[in-house]
Amino acid sequence: MHEAKASGGNLFRFFDPDMLDIVNARAVMEADLRLGLAQHQLVLHYQPQVNAAGNTIGTEALTR
Repeated sequence: MHEAKASGGNLFRFFDPDMLDIVNARAVMEADLRLGLAQHQLVLHYQPQVNAAGNTIGTEALTR
């Protein structure tokens, strides 16, 4: 149903085992991230973005 809605609605899609694998992998990743957050395993780092002249033009926020 979600796949049909994401494609614009008023459609139908057949069950595809590969889609189930994708959904399961995403659920595992989400559970792992939630566990990592709860156990304070993620650390926030800021990384400057610089242009060719060496000037800082932005910052990226990274978790590790």
